[in-house]
Amino acid sequence: AVRLYGRYRQRYPNDVDRNLTGEYRIFVKDFEALPKEAPEGDLGRLLSRFKSIRSRAKGHIEVDRFYEAALRFRIAEIHFEAYKRIRFVKDVERSLKDKTRALKALTQEFIAIAELGFKDFRTAAGYRVGAVQEDFFRALMDSPVPKELTDPEEAAMYRNILAQKAEPYRKEAVLAYEALVEQAAGKATHDKWTAKALIKLAVLDPLHHQPLEMEIEIAARPVRSFDAEPEIMLDKEVPFAQRLTGAPLAALERRFDAALATFEGNRDAPAAARDQFLTMLDTGADYPSIDYNIGMLFQLDGNLRLAEQYYRRALALAPAWDRPLVNLGALLVDAKRCDEAPRPLERATEAAGAKDRAYLNWGRALECLGDDQGAAAIYDIAYALPYPTAPLLLARGELAYRTGDRDKASESFQKILTAELPDPAVVMALAKFFEEQGEAKAAEVAYRRAIEEPTTTVVAGNGLGLMFRRAGAFQKAREAYYKALERDSRAAAVHNNLGVLAAIEGKSKLALTNYEKALTIQPNLTEALFNVGILYELHLEQPKLAEPYYQRYLDAGGTRLDHIKGLAEIREEEPVGDGS
Repeated sequence: AVRLYGRYRQRYPNDVDRNLTGEYRIFVKDFEALPKEAPEGDLGRLLSRFKSIRSRAKGHIEVDRFYEAALRFRIAEIHFEAYKRIRFVKDVERSLKDKTRALKALTQEFIAIAELGFKDFRTAAGYRVGAVQEDFFRALMDSPVPKELTDPEEAAMYRNILAQKAEPYRKEAVLAYEALVEQAAGKATHDKWTAKALIKLAVLDPLHHQPLEMEIEIAARPVRSFDAEPEIMLDKEVPFAQRLTGAPLAALERRFDAALATFEGNRDAPAAARDQFLTMLDTGADYPSIDYNIGMLFQLDGNLRLAEQYYRRALALAPAWDRPLVNLGALLVDAKRCDEAPRPLERATEAAGAKDRAYLNWGRALECLGDDQGAAAIYDIAYALPYPTAPLLLARGELAYRTGDRDKASESFQKILTAELPDPAVVMALAKFFEEQGEAKAAEVAYRRAIEEPTTTVVAGNGLGLMFRRAGAFQKAREAYYKALERDSRAAAVHNNLGVLAAIEGKSKLALTNYEKALTIQPNLTEALFNVGILYELHLEQPKLAEPYYQRYLDAGGTRLDHIKGLAEIREEEPVGDGS
């Protein structure tokens, strides 16, 4: 190919476009023929040829600066390897000057390569900007104490001064790695270099870049704005019996009871019960409770469109029935059709039951529409009812807190916490609310109240432990985790979080023990698999032991850091852009 391109140039010696085209094609072929370990001299000469072609190409031919980025990156990588070999052992003053000069030059070059904008090199060069700073930090920290400092106190003082000198370079490395990760997130260009940056951040800035911790889904029934309980067949529905076309009433009742039993047997999987109710419609039965239950089960599954369809069927048969009216209103709020919600909810408040939940969703609709004053008035009406429910108290308190009425908020929150039979899910929601608002003491009170309830002991203990850990109160965090494990010793997430806590404290072996406990209980727990990997890779310095955990992490489809690919290769990879 090169020979033929040479003949092409000879044929058109005076045609600038054709001559440059031939010269450029020869350059491309020479670039593609570069060996993987090409010496710097060969790379430099090829880069000079590209620059010469580019300087003459304007107005004649298009040249791809990808080749410039690739060659500059490979040359910079060679310089980076030489830079890493500079250590402050002998002739420290000269080494310091040489490494400082190289740091500036390499940083400028890698930034310039990244600014060329090619995806293949943008993240790689961005990563190297951080790596250059990190290597300077480590060179300072690893430099030996001068032999003349024989006094242990003097040696310790020297180490402290050295750490202070090194700290700015650590911070610069963290900033560079963070910038790379944030930029990649914005452009959705995560690759092995951003994966490496995330791991570096976990080591260089451990208080801000943690291993993967775990929240726990609440064991009690979650706080819901709609009525998630099925309806039994009502006496008022008996007049509809004559509409049956295919099954006697008694047979239909048996099928109805069987569907209810299916739901009670597994509330986390409503589809089976829903299918049983759907088959009853094949009989031609017009029973609003059948349609209501189908709608409620669709709503539990998050299918708001079909839930609405069946609620409206139920209301066509029983227009004043409060339960489908309330659930329809809640559904409309959840679907952000807030302007449609007040009408069915107002009708529901005129019925005999479900007033509390109707007012709750009416208030939610008004909040959604930006009418905080109207929502507060509705919540106050419901608050005056004989027995306001915990979800209503939570909504009233949160709105009052947000609008500055702390007395009203405190009044509502206290009723939640001091109830003789508290709603555990609402107490947990209140603890989360306080934590989000930065009210640590109030959050602790709510978490501890939830810990007292058997259905929320584990989730509340875990939540309290996470809050304390984030605040740096490690011993309190550990005590909260242990409280959760007293209730359920097989709570894998809590064992994982204890491992994270130990890792942050520098207790690598204890961290490994806790992670392994979590994996014994739940072998495919992605967070624990990932955490064991980085523990081996970065703290225990046994990368070979990390690889199988990274592979298991990938095989298990880890979702919390699903942009990390090839975790087993996070050590120094071969240079990119080598033509392979």
